[in-house]
Amino acid sequence: MAEPVLGILGASTLIGREIRDRLESGPFAIAPLRLFDLPGAGGAVTEVHGEPIVTALFEPSSFEDLDLGIVAVRPAAVPGLTRIRTKKAARLIYVGEGAGFEELPIVSMRINPQDASGARVVAPGPSALLVSTVLHAAAAAAPIRRAEAMVFEPASALGREAMDELFQQAVNLLSFTSVPQKVLGRQLAFNLVPGTLAPEAGGPGREAETSRAIATLLGWEPNRCAVRLLLAATFHCHALLLHLDCESDATGRLASAFPEGEIFATGAEAGATPVEWAGEIPIRIAEVRSDGRGGSWIWALADDLKGGAAENAVRIAEAMLGR
Repeated sequence: MAEPVLGILGASTLIGREIRDRLESGPFAIAPLRLFDLPGAGGAVTEVHGEPIVTALFEPSSFEDLDLGIVAVRPAAVPGLTRIRTKKAARLIYVGEGAGFEELPIVSMRINPQDASGARVVAPGPSALLVSTVLHAAAAAAPIRRAEAMVFEPASALGREAMDELFQQAVNLLSFTSVPQKVLGRQLAFNLVPGTLAPEAGGPGREAETSRAIATLLGWEPNRCAVRLLLAATFHCHALLLHLDCESDATGRLASAFPEGEIFATGAEAGATPVEWAGEIPIRIAEVRSDGRGGSWIWALADDLKGGAAENAVRIAEAMLGR
């Protein structure tokens, strides 16, 4: 049987590179892989199967001869992403929730793998995937009435350019010179910025889309989990502060709701902060504590690339193509 032809739009993005690496090291190791970027990023030099390649500029017809395409750019990056042309029976995965994708299934291979059977699906972004994965496990241990999630997003959530600008901001501040804000829009170094006040990060709309994705994945009513996104002065690794209101004090049950294994790592000994956990694959449940009023606090960490959205997208691709 001939190998499927695969393609990635956003091949030079952080998550696009991680998806490419995972495709090449898994069941699609010998499948033809085509790499595309949007204007401004096209022409980047990378490699496929150990050979140098230059990413092509994406056009509306770029995916027409693919068997499966993965869109690894933010939905708001370019108009028309929901109308990408593909051949009959081709599959398409959008990584990251966004406006225009409301009618497509949102798939987490840890929560609803059966929904990966459609022709076009959404693979949730790192924040939605982290919150929904932790809540899914917690809800199996104790009925949850309400949840409040505060996600601290690293600069990598906005891409390599944001990471570079955060570094330059820190250098300039320590040198007592003005800080660049072209990518981030604000000073992020030594600071916290609510996502709703950061248009460059998607503003209030992205927070609402993340909330919708979490509720859809869990089958919850929209307001059962309130979500706030904050940009933090870190380079890699998402952090989650989650408050749960259960039907009774369930802190003890929640503490054992995250078994050690492929998905979770527990305890704070090996890493309880983003700096300590960056680059690791499982979600670190560093702390589960009672709030003293019958509710519970959970502190969790997840590398935004290694064990998160990229892995989920590739697992969806494997399911779609029977690999």
